[in-house]
Amino acid sequence: MSASQRPSMFRRKVLIYPKFQLSLVAVNIFTMIAVIAAIQLQIIFSIGDMQVITEGTALSPKQLYNRFIEYQMSILYSGLAFYLILAFIFSCGFTLFISHRLAGPLVRMKKYFKEIEDSGKIEHPLKFRKNDFLQELPEAINKGLKSVQEKNEQA
Repeated sequence: MSASQRPSMFRRKVLIYPKFQLSLVAVNIFTMIAVIAAIQLQIIFSIGDMQVITEGTALSPKQLYNRFIEYQMSILYSGLAFYLILAFIFSCGFTLFISHRLAGPLVRMKKYFKEIEDSGKIEHPLKFRKNDFLQELPEAINKGLKSVQEKNEQA
């Protein structure tokens, strides 16, 4: 692979199994959009109730009470927007981090078994990074492969 065809640093270090990781991010985004929609509906219903209360009184829309409601809504929406954007950024980052720790072992196992397939022999034991999930797999796989290798040598 030439230097121009090599994946970017972000792709090599963070998106090591893009299909899986981006699927998780997409589910995360869909969930956040659903939460935002639920919050928005609740706000609309709450404000609708407040506006019905003011319609039954002698207050006009330009009077203090309605201005207060509009002011409160602007504060609410700006605060919600800020915190939802912050939650979105942290949530996507956390999803990528977790998926990286899960996808890494899968990618490493695929590469390991491809090496065995290509060379026809086990050249080294399977190892995962220190903080990867599925830490019990390398030991189980290594023991299983060693057992198969020993049985093949005896035959």
